[in-house]
Amino acid sequence: MCHRLIFRWLAIPFVQAELDAYRFRHNNSKKRANRHTFLPQGIPENIFRNSASVRAQDFKVRNIFHSLTCPIYYL
Repeated sequence: MCHRLIFRWLAIPFVQAELDAYRFRHNNSKKRANRHTFLPQGIPENIFRNSASVRAQDFKVRNIFHSLTCPIYYL
């Protein structure tokens, strides 16, 4: 029982630190450019913080067919 607790005490912070480092490295590095896409190019963290500066388009799907009073939403 004690070895399991020690393993968790050591492993969980180590794995969390590695995941945090990967997330930081992935979100703060510039991706390879793709000419065949409409998505903004650049560092994902900068795009998220300043979307107007990279002229990002809004690709949100809007519900234009049903109103919120439609019975399909109350299943």
